[in-house]
Amino acid sequence: MGKELKPIIAPARGLPFVDEGGIPVPRMVQWLEGVTQKVQTGQSTTTTTNYTLTALDEGVNSDTTDGDLTITLPDAKLLKGHTFYVQAIGSANTTTVNSSGLIGGVTSITIPSSLPFPCPHFKSDGSAWMILGYI
Repeated sequence: MGKELKPIIAPARGLPFVDEGGIPVPRMVQWLEGVTQKVQTGQSTTTTTNYTLTALDEGVNSDTTDGDLTITLPDAKLLKGHTFYVQAIGSANTTTVNSSGLIGGVTSITIPSSLPFPCPHFKSDGSAWMILGYI
């Protein structure tokens, strides 16, 4: 299993919920905590080679220790509402995520392994992939 992910605070609209101490919790933190829970169930694949995600995948840990890797998202039109994560692990190099369509308005994104939490989450809107955030 990949390294343990911890939620970070990201911009969010409104503070409708509070934690046990009564402190408001931004919605993005709540979402990230839920994603972290899912990631830690072990429903993922770790790869040291280029990889194409399928509908059966929840995400992939891209181990770039030996070199750059490319992770390909499936056609967003076929998986409306589906989410994936791509976590860059390893001590060096980069992971490129691409798709046959757009990802957040561009054709690909690059994730350096040096980021503190190099783990973008993607969701299909039925025509393209949106980037939901990073954890």
